[in-house]
Amino acid sequence: MRRDAMRTFWTTVLMLAVPLVVTADDKKEPIAPEGTTVKLILLRQKSVQDELKCDADLVKKIMTFTNKEADEYSKSLKLSEKEREKKEKELEEANTKFLTDNLTAAQRKRLDQITLQVTGLYQLSRPDVVKELELTDKQQKKIKELRTDAEKQLKEIASSKERKEKHEKLAKLREKNYEEIDSLLTDKQKEKVREMVGERFKGKLKFEEGEDEGDDSLSQDNKAPADKAIIVVKLPDNAKLTIDGDATKATGPERRFVTPSLKDGTYSYTFAATWLESGKKQKQEKKVSFRAGQVVEVVFGD
Repeated sequence: MRRDAMRTFWTTVLMLAVPLVVTADDKKEPIAPEGTTVKLILLRQKSVQDELKCDADLVKKIMTFTNKEADEYSKSLKLSEKEREKKEKELEEANTKFLTDNLTAAQRKRLDQITLQVTGLYQLSRPDVVKELELTDKQQKKIKELRTDAEKQLKEIASSKERKEKHEKLAKLREKNYEEIDSLLTDKQKEKVREMVGERFKGKLKFEEGEDEGDDSLSQDNKAPADKAIIVVKLPDNAKLTIDGDATKATGPERRFVTPSLKDGTYSYTFAATWLESGKKQKQEKKVSFRAGQVVEVVFGD
């Protein structure tokens, strides 16, 4: 359920990232994630975590918190409109508190800038931004045309079954739209936009979490970098594996994971494996401690 919720959120964010923008008076603008929701979705992306220099403990907190919030969001969809609005307000407050309590001021500022960039010039739909940039009617009309064209192209990209092709086309589409928007703005407007969004974020964004990098914040590899640790898990071939309660996608009798960047000190994950043996369900749980540069082996079913 939580992965479906995060995937729905993420697909919508990517639609904004193209960028998809609308005129300030467009009455048919679809509902899209806003505020802290977008920030937390982006914060799950490894490229954003790297940009903000998040350590392993912070990455773990981010994944745990956002998984919980995704579950709560899914449940809220079944509520009445009034109850859903109340729940969404509660989630927004919880999100704000999490960001304030766990990110430094510098990290929050950079995340704000990345969010503005990734939601792109969707921000131009906001009346205050339209006023601040003094967008003309002609500019707003052109922006609306770009949005319509981008939506059509994005639907075609999203339907592709080839991940590599999907990401390449998305990157080209984003770049194309940035260039067209850039050519649309005056020098004065461009300067104001640069002040708002900061240095260009060049990190790779992915349609689905776990693509090309293992599960969640862990990735599969064969070496232990000096600032990371490798955890090798050996278990029955049909076993299901969780890390701190979160399901992993890897399969097979040996599964390798690389942690995010680590500082000095000892860290730990709790691995739990379940499998069938002679028709009976077996379950084992093991807490694994590790430090940067280590390769640690965990064996289940021994």
